[in-house]
Formats: sequence, C-alpha cells, structure tokens
Amino acid sequence: MCGRFSLALEDRALREYLLEVFDISRVNVAPSMRYNISPSQDILCVIHDKTDYRVGMIPWGFIPSYEKDKEKPLKIINARIEGIEKNGAFRTSFESKRCIILSDGYYEWNERKVPHRILDENREVLLFAGVYNTFRKEGEILQASCAIVTTSAREDVSTLHTRMPLILTEEEAKTYLMDPTFVIDKVSQQIQLSYYPIDSSINRPTSQNPIFHQRRTAHD
Repeated sequence: MCGRFSLALEDRALREYLLEVFDISRVNVAPSMRYNISPSQDILCVIHDKTDYRVGMIPWGFIPSYEKDKEKPLKIINARIEGIEKNGAFRTSFESKRCIILSDGYYEWNERKVPHRILDENREVLLFAGVYNTFRKEGEILQASCAIVTTSAREDVSTLHTRMPLILTEEEAKTYLMDPTFVIDKVSQQIQLSYYPIDSSINRPTSQNPIFHQRRTAHD
C-alpha cells in the first residue's frame, strides 16, 4: 500500500518541472513543501482534459459514486492495479478519470515498525498512477477525490511491504493520462529505488519536518 508520501520541492523547481514535462505554464495552486502527506489531505495531481494537461489539488481518499450520498462515505486511498478495469468502485474512473500524483518519495514501515523513506536518487520527482472521481450533490459545489494505484512491490523494496505505488516514467505518465486503453501493471525498470531509515516522529501525521528526508544514523 501507500499511506504516506512527500512532495517538498521548492515552488520554482516544481513549476519548472510541470512546464518541462507536461507543458503546464499556468499553475493556479501554490502547494507548500510537505514532508509528510497523509490520507484526506489535498494532493497535487496532473490530469488531461482531452486538450491539455492541467494541474490542481485533489483530496486523497477516493469516494466511489455509490458512496456519495452517505453521511460518512467510504474513502479509499489505494486502488490495486490487478483487476482495476473490472472493479465497480474504480472501473469508470480508470477508463476516463486518470490522474498522476506528484511525489518526491514515499514512506513505509518494516516489520519492526521502523519508518523508511523510499525514493529514486536519480529523479527529483516520482509520478504515481492514480484515479479520481467527481460528483455534485444537489446545491453543492463539485467534489473530487482520488486514490493512488498500487502494484506488487519490486524485489528491492519488498522487505518493507508487499505493495507499492505504481510509479511511471514521464513518457508512461503522459500515455497513461491520454490513452484509456494503456495499462501498465509494473513499475518501470528505469526507476531505480532505494531506501533508508528515518526519524520515527513521522509516525505523527501532523508532523512536518525536513528531518524526514535525512538518513537516520546509528546514534539516533
């Protein structure tokens, strides 16, 4: 699964990346540097509106259409790639409401509950495949929600968890958004993941600290 991640790029670097990769020149949001992003928070997503790529903030916690009228609807943070095209909760979104979630790394805990940061040290940004949904209740504004698509963990990170985000290259991400028939179920071999233990204070969802991007030493 993926239950925590980060996006702590400087605003200028993030805007330059969006322009270079997705040709997005208008960024109407100014996401702060966040070292500990948790479910229910708004996360930065790229979509394709059949004409251009667009970027915006979407709440993390996918609400299936059949849940929208409930007082406390089910919110799903991860969508398994296996069988997603047949899953009643995600089928329509996978066909027509795909998104890319921007990150610079994510977190997992090993069997001893030690938190680790997972990243590609050769890439400043990781692109997670995602799906989103929108609906409007009578008299209310349009609401959106999203989930991170997950796959089986690669061997190099499977000691931490059996699942991981489906991470795409820039070209795969653009194809994923534009072509509803494009399906990929494995992390690209171009992605070179590594991980290291980090400070345990990340266990608190409200904690935001650059220390979460620092390797923990033996004396910590």
